[in-house]
Amino acid sequence: CQFDTTGCTKIGPDCGNGQIDAGEQCDGANLNEQTCETQGFDGGTLSCTAACQFDTTSCTTIEKAGVGEPCTSNAECESNMCLTEVFDGYPSGYCVADCNPDFSCDDPNASCGIMHKSLCMRSCVIGGSDCREGYTCLPSFDFVEAPVCMPYCSEDSQCPDTGLCNDGGFCQTLCTTDPDCPASQYCNHEGVCNFIPDCDSYGCNDPSGEYYCYEEFNYCFEDACAAGPCDGIAHATGCSRHLQNYLCNCDEGYLWDSAAGECISFSCNAIDLGTFDGTVISRTGDTCGGTSIYNALGDGVSSCTSFSSKSNEIVYSLTVPARQFVQVEMSSSGFESSLWATTSCDDILGLGCVWGADSSKILLLENYSLMAMTYYIVADGFSGCGEFTLTVSVYKPPRCGNGKIDGYEQCDGADLNEQTCQKLGYDSGTLSCTNGCRFDTSGCVFTCKAHDLGTYTGADITLEAENSCSGTKLYNAGGAGWNCTGEYSEGYEKVYSLTLEAGESVGVSMSPVRFDASLWVTTSCDDLVGAQCVAGVERASFGGREELVLTNDGDESQTYYIIADSRYSCGEFTLTVSEPSRCGNGKIDGYDQCDGADLGEQTCEKLGYDGGTLSCTEGCTFDTSGCVFTCKAHDLGTYTGADITLEAENSCSGTKLYNAGWSCVYSGPDGYEKVYSLTLEAGASVGVSMSPVRFDASLWVTTSCDDFVGAQCVAGVNEAMFGGREELVLANDGVESQTYYIIADSHYSCGEFTLTVSEPPRCGNGKVDGPDMCDGADLGEQTCEKLGYGGGTLGCTDDCRFDTSGCDSTCDAYDLGMFTDTITLEAENSCSGTKIYNAGGVGWNCTGRHSKGYENVYSLTLAAGQSVVISMSPVRFDASLWVTTSCDDIVGAQCVAGVDRAMFSGREELVLTNYWTEPRTYYIIADAFKDCGAFSLTIFQYEPPRCGNGKIDGNDQCDGADLGYQTCDEFGYEGGTLGCTEDCRFDTSDCLFTCKAHDLGTYTGADITLEAENSCNGTKIYNAGGAGWTCVHSGPDGYEKVYSLTLEAGESVAISMSPKQFDASLWVTTSCDDIFGSMCVAGVDTAVFGDREELVLANDGDEFQTYYIIADSLYGCGIFDLTISRPGP
Repeated sequence: CQFDTTGCTKIGPDCGNGQIDAGEQCDGANLNEQTCETQGFDGGTLSCTAACQFDTTSCTTIEKAGVGEPCTSNAECESNMCLTEVFDGYPSGYCVADCNPDFSCDDPNASCGIMHKSLCMRSCVIGGSDCREGYTCLPSFDFVEAPVCMPYCSEDSQCPDTGLCNDGGFCQTLCTTDPDCPASQYCNHEGVCNFIPDCDSYGCNDPSGEYYCYEEFNYCFEDACAAGPCDGIAHATGCSRHLQNYLCNCDEGYLWDSAAGECISFSCNAIDLGTFDGTVISRTGDTCGGTSIYNALGDGVSSCTSFSSKSNEIVYSLTVPARQFVQVEMSSSGFESSLWATTSCDDILGLGCVWGADSSKILLLENYSLMAMTYYIVADGFSGCGEFTLTVSVYKPPRCGNGKIDGYEQCDGADLNEQTCQKLGYDSGTLSCTNGCRFDTSGCVFTCKAHDLGTYTGADITLEAENSCSGTKLYNAGGAGWNCTGEYSEGYEKVYSLTLEAGESVGVSMSPVRFDASLWVTTSCDDLVGAQCVAGVERASFGGREELVLTNDGDESQTYYIIADSRYSCGEFTLTVSEPSRCGNGKIDGYDQCDGADLGEQTCEKLGYDGGTLSCTEGCTFDTSGCVFTCKAHDLGTYTGADITLEAENSCSGTKLYNAGWSCVYSGPDGYEKVYSLTLEAGASVGVSMSPVRFDASLWVTTSCDDFVGAQCVAGVNEAMFGGREELVLANDGVESQTYYIIADSHYSCGEFTLTVSEPPRCGNGKVDGPDMCDGADLGEQTCEKLGYGGGTLGCTDDCRFDTSGCDSTCDAYDLGMFTDTITLEAENSCSGTKIYNAGGVGWNCTGRHSKGYENVYSLTLAAGQSVVISMSPVRFDASLWVTTSCDDIVGAQCVAGVDRAMFSGREELVLTNYWTEPRTYYIIADAFKDCGAFSLTIFQYEPPRCGNGKIDGNDQCDGADLGYQTCDEFGYEGGTLGCTEDCRFDTSDCLFTCKAHDLGTYTGADITLEAENSCNGTKIYNAGGAGWTCVHSGPDGYEKVYSLTLEAGESVAISMSPKQFDASLWVTTSCDDIFGSMCVAGVDTAVFGDREELVLANDGDEFQTYYIIADSLYGCGIFDLTISRPGP
């Protein structure tokens, strides 16, 4: 008996009932959760018409700017990407866009490449007028050579939103207090906003709560979870922050797909390659038929492969035995492949990536743990897809001569890495490879384009406003010349030729404008890789002057080629050639403070004195003995035993005269300081502490008020991090009272601080100081409840540690019982555990870091003398593992073992031993640096390394038949059978070897001198860091040249090796094939970089003896002189 209205017809429409019906976009105030923005506008107010359709007449559209145009927000750019003036320092803002996968740009007026980011920027012509005010045209250094407009402001007016143009050409915000600065920045003592370096202590200066402090970096990031991006998404259970990005947590069986913006169903489809047993595994595949959910983007800032891998992939699983290293190589054609590995199959973003390769396509899986590890190998792609071959083999250390490029080789035999003379910057010719696996360009044709400076006459040569951006980009001292400058020089350069007469020396300096210069000199214009580099320097910071001394030690005139280079960029510079820096030449140069009458326009007043006459010592340092100084120290009087506390002191209103130098505080505190005088009676001691607010403090004490350089410094400290307290103990060991001057200094800035003078920290003085947790009744305001207990009474032990025996505690540890066999707990989850244990308390030295995350606790009993391995494998969180002897030891005071070495998702592993004579119960804390997650816990019997157990462990090179997959060939021999000695060292007696030593004959008494030898053309197979460690006490893993020399019975010789710009190592053995140095009879590696090594070799036998001299290097290679002569008296 209900009405049937199916045959009825509506008289009027439903529009106006406030509900959205068929055909309606809206109804009155009901906009169906839509806004102007969701309708494609930039802002404004959306409303509804009488016909129940959207009314967008009040919506607004912002005119979009193209690449390179000014902007203040992302919405103003066509690409929705703006580098703002306030946050990024770009004058008036700068619209950018993502580069295409092939590094092209959709905007015809843009080029790809800005430092390490793939961004399109405004293209330009160097020296032209394409860039707007506040910008200049500089090369883009990543993918192409097209220059782009980069920030280069020259005056404050070009920074309208911030007010300050800094020395680097970027904008910074002026301020008086922190609220004047954007979130994540603070106002420093100079009135400029800087990014907060210690947010754990000072927060993020963000009242709106849009930023958060990322503990691992101690840095503020925008909180991507603040807006609730995961709310309402199917199967999403919450939001996790990763730097400035977010991930939605998903139900079991689902994973977050950031590209799709949803939780997707997931099951591991990895192809199992089994457990690696040393046999080469080869698989072919086609990524076009794979999935497209893995992307090595990592946390969005730190990428595993340095690039995204958004294309299709095929995933493999491989188990690597304990203590084994495996090499994985991916060969592909027709697409941009990418190869990476992680420890979890569902780690689709590579957050737990252990190795990634986007260029070489070779990665190394190193299982250092004591149990097998399963890795997931992702054969991925940056762009496109296609066929590939995956090869898994034993890791073989790089070796020159194996016919393939590995390690730091430029080439190997016929493998030239697809390089040619033309690609290296030569005009034409044939490129080849030396025996030392370096490019041999002797067959290349090169036209020298050096600017000739002629022969040096003694007059200064000054070239101003030179610009390397209009030069070449061919030279790189990071080739064979790495040891020349110590850095790569991959930027643009200008080249100059200069001729020096025999014995002549000059000083060469390069003063760059807003770029990082590199300066080096070679003897050949076509030495593009620095193989003949004779001098080089790359010490100064950004914009700093580089200078070196060039000397012609030869008997004839020599033409040198000066490379005015840069580490990665280019710019204007001044090049000066003059007399070498020398104290006593009457002008300030080199490290002179002054020279004779040349005081560099300094006076006593400018140095902080009240007046007087400044002069110069013979050592070219200032002589202030004629200056007049009035001590302005604040007198604290004679210490009486009562505490002295000065709060809200401010060094910014102090002086900037004192600098304690390296010997007193092991740094150069060049900031502002306040000075205090304090008198101590004979035998008295005090503790002095300085607690700074947002600056890096330095605290030191001297006995003279005018000791600006710390020459009479008696105590100093600069150990704490930014904002950390510095404290020292000052003792008067004399027999009379002494007045001391306390310098409350800073490393480079200034700020507010509290200065405290009190009794020296001492357990038992009734107050918490030094390393005390408590002292007597002083508990530092701590209670049982604050420490995580349910209640009770907290006490203090005699050694000033918390006594929690009176606290209420119920141990919730899961009892694993007495250990008898392997224990494996799968799918454990600390998110359901507690959050009260933290090894960053007293147990800081237990794990080296705090463990503020959630934890599960387990009890385990070990028999007397028993040892076990405890292994924790986390899933997508940073684990921390530690063990204590008390279940209520929540601060790690009784911690006996701990580890927190692995990265995010990496396995943590430790060895626990019961050294007692009776069974002992331990408490295992499966903890986290932060957060929580699923993990597995495995405990198994520990077998100590032992030679003779048939497997390589400990310091074994081999053990019985276990050679670690090594062969004679891998060590540079020419075949044969490798064996193992009883003491687990390699036995190479059956290996085949052809000696390539240069024979120097029998020593006759006449000096033997070999000049300009070059180990870069030698071999790289000898290493006295093997059995010969005791010979040179280092591992000389560089290139070497080998010489044979015969000595008569009783003969002795002195051998010296003088390297040019590399760290030499010199040793002698009695067998040419002794590549490990097991028969080494003499060796030395004591000199510093570039200095001469020398030794005495004596034949103490009754017969002639042939020796093999290894002119080696700690790393790298270079030119050297070898001299053999009679030993000195």
